[in-house]
Amino acid sequence: MFQLNTNVMDVRPISQNNTSFSARNPKIRFADDIARRVNKSFPRISSTLLETHKFAKRKRFKELIWNVSDQVTVMRNEKKDRIICAKKLVDYVKAYIQPIKKYHAGNCGESAELAAIIAQANGLKNVEKVYLVTERGKDMDHAVLLVNDVKTPYIIDAWLGFADTIPNAVVRYKGEFRHCFDGRMIKSKKLKFIPSDGKFDFIINRIFTNREIKYLLKTHKDIILQEKNISQKT
Repeated sequence: MFQLNTNVMDVRPISQNNTSFSARNPKIRFADDIARRVNKSFPRISSTLLETHKFAKRKRFKELIWNVSDQVTVMRNEKKDRIICAKKLVDYVKAYIQPIKKYHAGNCGESAELAAIIAQANGLKNVEKVYLVTERGKDMDHAVLLVNDVKTPYIIDAWLGFADTIPNAVVRYKGEFRHCFDGRMIKSKKLKFIPSDGKFDFIINRIFTNREIKYLLKTHKDIILQEKNISQKT
């Protein structure tokens, strides 16, 4: 089996504009911490993020991308099997965590799912996995976590490693992160987020039970943020 070394390289996009609304809003700062904690607690390589790298067209880099893509497929198959065989609600949470820890591979979908788990463990409830689409509804093939805050909804994009309000996130996708998306589609005047419709996405979109939260608090203490006492009412 191909073994991934998550310490080989860092291919995360580098943000060129960190001074935004997020710098002034405690909730966005907290969400930004969640995005970073996802990547710290569950290190993984993304084949789709590798494809955005400047070396993506080189033969050896292409081989790495293919290998990582295969690992993502294997990981997803195991996740699916675990979900189907789940007997208790807590087994659903394990189904999303254990395959990632085993294979150290995952793309934006897995990043959104892990963000949902860590967000709920830290007190956020009204969360939902969503997809980015153009104004005409064309799928941008990118999943993030939406936090339905009553005042200002915002997204957590652990794949790119940031959190921001919806308008600011769209600006960042069109600007500093535009190289991560289809050049023609990212030029769409209006980008929006729509609810995910995956077969098992309801597991992530629902409110976790107390038993699931207790499991996370007991077995994955590293996902709990020190600042979780900040008011996170949504």
